[in-house]
Amino acid sequence: MTPEGRVKDAVKKIIAGRKKYGVPIYAHWPVLRGMGSPDLDCNLVVKGQAVSIETKAQGEIPTERQWLTINEKVAAGVIVLITDGDPSELGQIDFVIRSLDSRCAESAYAAAAENREIYVLRRQEREEKRARKKRG
Repeated sequence: MTPEGRVKDAVKKIIAGRKKYGVPIYAHWPVLRGMGSPDLDCNLVVKGQAVSIETKAQGEIPTERQWLTINEKVAAGVIVLITDGDPSELGQIDFVIRSLDSRCAESAYAAAAENREIYVLRRQEREEKRARKKRG
């Protein structure tokens, strides 16, 4: 199994665990294979609220194309989360699902924004590192 595959399995366990406790969740894991428009790894609907999750191998960040999709979804009101399998990020995914189940959407949106900010900072750090490398 790939490193990203292990992260996907961890997210699937969270979703299955919440379903087991009666949380109404629709989960779709698109397999695009270069066809159609790009999407994130997992699309959920939790009590009528759209949630998308992008999984990455440990230490990886979304590609530029994935950032475009993330930003489009956020602008449309979708809660978007990103994880590389870090336990705190997996905990945020569980928290968002539980918050939506208990109709605390504001908490879910705040947790998702905090999650994305971590990856925005990682992206900036990588860009700065690349720029320093180019300069010599």
